[in-house]
Amino acid sequence: MLRDLISLFEQAGELRRVCGASAIEEIGALTEMNAKREKPHALLFDEIQGYPAGYRVFSGMLDSPLRLATALGFEGVDSTEALLAKLENGRLQRWIDEAESYPLEEVERDGDVLHISPCESSGLNLDSFPAPLWHSGDGGRYIGTACSILTQGPDGGWVNAGCYRTMIKDPESVTISFSTTSRHGRAHVGAWWDAGRSAPVAIVVGGDPLLAQIAGVEVPFGISELQVAAAIRRKPMRVVKSDLTGLPIPADAELVLEGFISAGDESEEGPFGEATGYYASAHKLVPVARIQRIWHRKDPIILGGLPSKPPHDFEYPYAVIRSALMKDSLKAAGVTGVHAVWTSFSRQWTVVSVKQEHPGHGRQAAYIAANCGPGAYFSRYVVAVDHDINPQSVSEVLWAILTRADPGSDIEITRKGWGSPIDPMGNLFPEGHMYNTRAIIDATIPYTKRDLFPKVATVDPDRMRELSVKWADLFGSR
Repeated sequence: MLRDLISLFEQAGELRRVCGASAIEEIGALTEMNAKREKPHALLFDEIQGYPAGYRVFSGMLDSPLRLATALGFEGVDSTEALLAKLENGRLQRWIDEAESYPLEEVERDGDVLHISPCESSGLNLDSFPAPLWHSGDGGRYIGTACSILTQGPDGGWVNAGCYRTMIKDPESVTISFSTTSRHGRAHVGAWWDAGRSAPVAIVVGGDPLLAQIAGVEVPFGISELQVAAAIRRKPMRVVKSDLTGLPIPADAELVLEGFISAGDESEEGPFGEATGYYASAHKLVPVARIQRIWHRKDPIILGGLPSKPPHDFEYPYAVIRSALMKDSLKAAGVTGVHAVWTSFSRQWTVVSVKQEHPGHGRQAAYIAANCGPGAYFSRYVVAVDHDINPQSVSEVLWAILTRADPGSDIEITRKGWGSPIDPMGNLFPEGHMYNTRAIIDATIPYTKRDLFPKVATVDPDRMRELSVKWADLFGSR
């Protein structure tokens, strides 16, 4: 599946091949510079210095409307607005609800399935793969940044796929940062430890970008991300059951690490640049996975997702998916008139555009957005704007705040929200807790003063569209 997507991206002019880059900082720097372009490409790094030709790193994989839409199976979608429209009205929830209808399809390994060979015992060497040192300040080489870490409880049942950063500790072990003990993968690991046994784990560091994306989204406890990905693709995911860990290895995988995590086996991890753009959770003790088998193709592709000062490598796809989830959650909570939603900057910035129907409408939408399922974690600023404001445009939103919000009456502060360990202001948390403070900004025109509020000085949107066609040479074809 990954190779099929790479081919489609290249045919669409969305991919660039980069030959001869160094895995030490250079791949990371080029990935970051690419992410800050107005229209970033997908980057496929080959002929990486010091590694065999064919050992590749793929970054920027879903960082455009067309690429994300292609991975989700939407044809003819090349704008964020069209993509959000496809995902709204419960589409994501339907995929989650349908997941149970797509059980994993166990297949036998043969020449057409799982084109990867195992390395065990003396053949283990994680250093043989071009895991980048993404930034100069990183604590090590991270082989898992857009990975899918597979776990399962000791009693069997559902298989979780979580995206947890993975750093090479030595040629035969990696650290896994589960962030908090409430993460589903960490809960599985803890259940094995409670049973007095080491926890099996399979780390897919080269595989389906869609699975890596779903692994970073809040799928409910008890539902497998592998099956959600299958529901999106409308076909069961083919897997080979491992005789080492008992876990399902995706048949299209590029590079998979299998091993075990023992209770009390910890090592210092990090620092690693985070989605906020800081090194906020540096030097902490995290579980170590002792690798006993490495599966890889002859020419494996590592998926890379580089967080940094925004905009970063994987900000866009998460913003799109969480924005769609947020809009659906607002509607489910009974908020009417929701025109558009955009949540970005690692969840810390959410804007809700509403067509006001009653006094307090914008404030109601903002409060619920700050506390519903997709918005409860790590939210910091939630802004309500009128439906004439594009939530994706920071300049339009700031204009609305400056001209429609009164600082003395339209900014509310809530305390003890659900914080995050990657919060750069985390040192302000009470010891042992992760609280944060949030601002609710009502930047809508006061409902009872709408008729008195000055009219906006701008060209009518329909007239703009008409003139953009007439003067296409001046403004472009869009």
